[in-house]
Amino acid sequence: MAKKVIAFFQGFVLGLMVDQTENYIITSNRESGFGRYDITLEPIDKTNEKLPGIVIEFKVINQRKENSLEETVAAALKQIEEKN
Repeated sequence: MAKKVIAFFQGFVLGLMVDQTENYIITSNRESGFGRYDITLEPIDKTNEKLPGIVIEFKVINQRKENSLEETVAAALKQIEEKN
């Protein structure tokens, strides 16, 4: 069920980002070498400081491990820090 929820939101967010193709290279569900990410926006003009690179990771609360949104966010941040 969680994979279907994530797939829905990923498709929705990708649809919202379509108008950013002039500014960003948009990729979805790729192997990054450190793990998988859901969406990245890589600025085409890397010298433009107003357009940061963006990595988006969708998460669903794991009710066996987490009791709140805050715990899920903490787990996600820990995963990001460990994968650097």
